[in-house]
Amino acid sequence: MQALTKRQSEYAQLVSDGANQSDAYRAAYNTSGMLAKTVWEDASRLRKHPKVVARIDQLQEEKEAVRRMQSIRLDEYIVQELLNISQNAKSCSARVRALELLGKHLGLFQPKAEVPEPERSPDAIRAAIMDRLERVLDDQEAATA
Repeated sequence: MQALTKRQSEYAQLVSDGANQSDAYRAAYNTSGMLAKTVWEDASRLRKHPKVVARIDQLQEEKEAVRRMQSIRLDEYIVQELLNISQNAKSCSARVRALELLGKHLGLFQPKAEVPEPERSPDAIRAAIMDRLERVLDDQEAATA
């Protein structure tokens, strides 16, 4: 299987960096004298080339892996700094705030799940009120008897 040409590789790099197909094609190839329609058609054809597709996918996967690694490093740095602040800050409020942020980061302060109130009809609510009222009145009568 043949490797990509230098121009195909440059095109793939530009597309993976976010350039549109026509602009990437113009940057990678000599398009002087070409109509915009021709550039667009050639760029579209090149974008469908199996080796170019594979290279663009590979470049995008590599960028995503780097982004994930940077995110993990930043997360670790922030947690470490918050731990440091929570242990060494002179201000009590700074220590408490650092602990609060750490707790939120770890998911310790999730709101409690509310139990939804079952839907009741007005007649069911009225019957429950009347039943409760009867019990209260019965209790009062028993207390006075």
